[in-house]
Amino acid sequence: MKLPKKRVYTILSTSLFLMLTAAAFLGPAYFSEVLPAEPVAVLPEAAPALLVSTKKISPQEMALLDTENRLSVEFAVPRGMEKRVAFWLDVYTKYDSRNYIIHHREYPWIVFDVVDTSDIFAQPRSHKWMNRQDADTLSQVKKDAVIATLKMLLVRSNETNLSPEEARVLALINEIPGPRKKVLREAIKALRIQLGQKDMFEMGLVRSAPFIPAMEQIFQGKGLPRELVRLPLVESSFNIDAHSRVGAKGAWQIMPGIGRKGMMIDNVIDERDSPLKSTQFAAFILKQNKQILKTWPLAVTAYNHGTGSLLKAIKKLKSQELQDIIDLNNEKSFQFASSNFYACFMAALRGELYAKELFPELKRPEPLRLTRVKVSKKTSVSSFAKQSGLDLKSLQAANPDLPNNLRPSFQIPSGFYLYVPQEKQVSLENTVSSLTPSAPLLVLDR
Repeated sequence: MKLPKKRVYTILSTSLFLMLTAAAFLGPAYFSEVLPAEPVAVLPEAAPALLVSTKKISPQEMALLDTENRLSVEFAVPRGMEKRVAFWLDVYTKYDSRNYIIHHREYPWIVFDVVDTSDIFAQPRSHKWMNRQDADTLSQVKKDAVIATLKMLLVRSNETNLSPEEARVLALINEIPGPRKKVLREAIKALRIQLGQKDMFEMGLVRSAPFIPAMEQIFQGKGLPRELVRLPLVESSFNIDAHSRVGAKGAWQIMPGIGRKGMMIDNVIDERDSPLKSTQFAAFILKQNKQILKTWPLAVTAYNHGTGSLLKAIKKLKSQELQDIIDLNNEKSFQFASSNFYACFMAALRGELYAKELFPELKRPEPLRLTRVKVSKKTSVSSFAKQSGLDLKSLQAANPDLPNNLRPSFQIPSGFYLYVPQEKQVSLENTVSSLTPSAPLLVLDR
């Protein structure tokens, strides 16, 4: 029977009145019998009115999530690369070179084992290389054990009655798409050992600290994001003496062929050794890459890999997403290093910007305050040092592109740029103003 609207409203009003009346007499306990119970957090008296999560996140999570907003939006982790970046952040900030990470080459974040060889390195040996040799041997034994487990899984007809180790390894590779047998066969071939780099990364942080502010200024002056100056932490751990077997040199690992297009490189002077001069040239390369490839993930990857094959991949896939190119991964030239280069940069960038949280005990030097001057007329080092008020050691420290065994008689070429501490700027200005206008020896770079 359908009740009239007026009758329905009367019943509802009466019910509500009876509930409120009961509550007045019985108190809150009445509603606990009527309404479904929900969990309620009990706050201490001094707690704020709003509930706040008490879960403490790790420094690595802070860096990954950029909880302090130290990064610009354009350097957020690209789609699909979150786990890859997290893996490399652990390599740089969690595991030092006594830790061997056994992982999947194509899916680096799938870690089968981490072999801590600290006990081996703690043993006194006549030569340090002997400790490293023993550690390498142990890591290989552990890798072989993982391969043996994968092979056991491969020959099994089903996944029942697995040993604990088999179940653990199988659970790790379950996220890899494809038939199980194929995934297992590929995992056996793709097993790889990555040495932890925390200690190397710490050294890079120390070496880079004096130069990063000046490098940021150079990049911003050229309209480039300041974040990019952390790339040498990936290329060389910011080792200005780094020299690869293929000829790349300096913190930015610039090849001689391309370097000669804008730098002085000969048997005496190599401007790739200067962190600031090589930064000037690296800015040119990265800006050019960005103009060609349109996105920073591709432009940064091209710094390591070159633009040619990336352009081919973009044309083939009709996509500019770096992860799509990595997933394609059928170009022999686009192997492990290239596939992970941008992820390494993402990790290193976060590692440097969150260095205080990740390395609380690490002491980094103060930034250098340098002024750039141009030698407009060929002059000896001793003459320049006298005018600038610098000793040869200080001049060499600010300008590592000068010869290692710098002699007072060494002739600085005309047009060469040198960096001097800002506190020497006044004496240089006095020197410049005292010279005749027809033949200035030094020109301050304003």
